[in-house]
Amino acid sequence: MKRNLWESFESKKGKGASTSMPFLHLSNKMFPKNLWESFEKRIRPKKLTKKQEKQWDILMFLFRLLILSIPLYVILSFENIFYFAQVINATITSFILNGMGIYTLQGGAMLTIVDPNSPFRFIITEDCTGWKSIMFLFALIFAVKGPKFKHRITGFLGGTLIILVANVARILGTVFAERAWGVNTALMVHDYLFRFGLIVLVLLLWTGWLWLLYLNKKPKHKS
Repeated sequence: MKRNLWESFESKKGKGASTSMPFLHLSNKMFPKNLWESFEKRIRPKKLTKKQEKQWDILMFLFRLLILSIPLYVILSFENIFYFAQVINATITSFILNGMGIYTLQGGAMLTIVDPNSPFRFIITEDCTGWKSIMFLFALIFAVKGPKFKHRITGFLGGTLIILVANVARILGTVFAERAWGVNTALMVHDYLFRFGLIVLVLLLWTGWLWLLYLNKKPKHKS
């Protein structure tokens, strides 16, 4: 029985059936491409110049970006939804700092740099987990028209990993700034430099993803 089932699968595969991960085939159900395309075609003006077509494409991209930003505002209506992420970031930060010889105590999401001269206590808030940057990247990637679902997932997961690493580096950078120049400088670095730095990072990740898509679509010339 098992052998016949496997042979049946092999025969289907030989006829050109996809061998990719099964969950990728759910993409059309999760994201009804035809339904969305038909909606865009209905609201699209019939006669457009080339310049107007570019403007329309930009407008529709911004519209899709707006729709995909709705989950962000839904999540903001809940409290302490990312506390687990706060604790994880605090644990990783504490581990790294202790490994570097900076004695750190952790209590949940609270960290205390133990220093007789200038102790430094701070809490890893929800905004310090990088979740907004991840949601921003998600909206940017899925608002682009055309790419395959697997390319979107690959870009999103890879970008998320980079954002998480950069976010821990941001927390460490704030601690180092406090050690070197004091609390006021550390707060300024955290609130302005690193916050805008994450926005720039997300835009760079999105641009890099688009560039990789362009390279994959570019025809390869045989030598």
